[in-house]
Amino acid sequence: MGKEWLGGSKAVLSDSYFCIDIETTGLDEKEGDVLEVYYKFMYKGVKVDEGHSLFYSPDWYLTNSINRIPFEELQGRPHFESDDLEVADFKYRLKYYLESCCSADSDLTLMAQYSSFEVKWLSEKLGMDLSKARVYDTHYVETKLYPKLSHSLISICKRRGITSPNGVDFHRAYMDVDAMWAVYESQLKDFKKSDFRLYLEQAYYLLKGYERKSDRKAV
Repeated sequence: MGKEWLGGSKAVLSDSYFCIDIETTGLDEKEGDVLEVYYKFMYKGVKVDEGHSLFYSPDWYLTNSINRIPFEELQGRPHFESDDLEVADFKYRLKYYLESCCSADSDLTLMAQYSSFEVKWLSEKLGMDLSKARVYDTHYVETKLYPKLSHSLISICKRRGITSPNGVDFHRAYMDVDAMWAVYESQLKDFKKSDFRLYLEQAYYLLKGYERKSDRKAV
């Protein structure tokens, strides 16, 4: 099973990750619409599956300056909450992976940048309880590794030397997921440094409710 590090359940280290990003018409999951979803299932660093879909909303323009999804890509697409068969199949796959992220019999862990956003939107739009999902949040981890620095995805990528394939800022869902995975791999290198490993061990023992033995050394 995955292990919780950094003092919370938003930093679960695992062999398998369900990496996802969604683009929406706003911040309110009850009133807003989903415009784009991209996910990929990674097992031991290898992409096993992926899915990408776009959804129309009459309010698409509200966040167009942020996500930069061309209207031509949304025109004629079904609404995320419609009864369209393509949408139903896509939701089925999302639910399958998300249920595994919550199951005690699985090691699959949800990966997102600022995961609370994805969790609240997916919970609302899919009618799921994701409160028990294992999570690796690249934003959360970065705040623990570098608490005094900026933690937006763009800032993290610039700091870690990660660039988008087409040279533009990350905003599209598929760009964000690829960038997020690159951030995760970069963060793992920090974990291998002795000072971070010492911190991680201390955080883990505090999380479990007892103090680290003073004579135990970080390895």
